[in-house]
Parts: sequence; C-alpha cells; structure tokens
Amino acid sequence: MSTDKGDLEISTTLAAGYTEGDEVFLDGVRAPDGKYITGWPSWISYIKIKDGKIFKL
Repeated sequence: MSTDKGDLEISTTLAAGYTEGDEVFLDGVRAPDGKYITGWPSWISYIKIKDGKIFKL
C-alpha cells in the first residue's frame, strides 16, 4: 500500500483487505509507530501504526 512515508506491506489472514492488529512492514522491517496517509482527503484516508501493527483504521 502506498503512503506518504513509503510503501507498506501488510500481513493479514483476511481473504481481502486488512484489519486492526495486522502486522505492517516498511522496507522489510516492522513499520514505526505513527500515522500513515493513504489518500485524499488526508484527514479520513489514513491508518495508525503502533508496535508494528495496525492500531486504527
């Protein structure tokens, strides 16, 4: 997934999409904590990462 901080790779067990708790990687390592903008408008098109996992969609 393309974001403002680079391309994220999400490891999920879902057949389609992703959910809170899924692991997230940036450049092959766990993604750092923070808010990642995924589209426009940025105030609703983002995911939050905490401890290398999706914290909030």
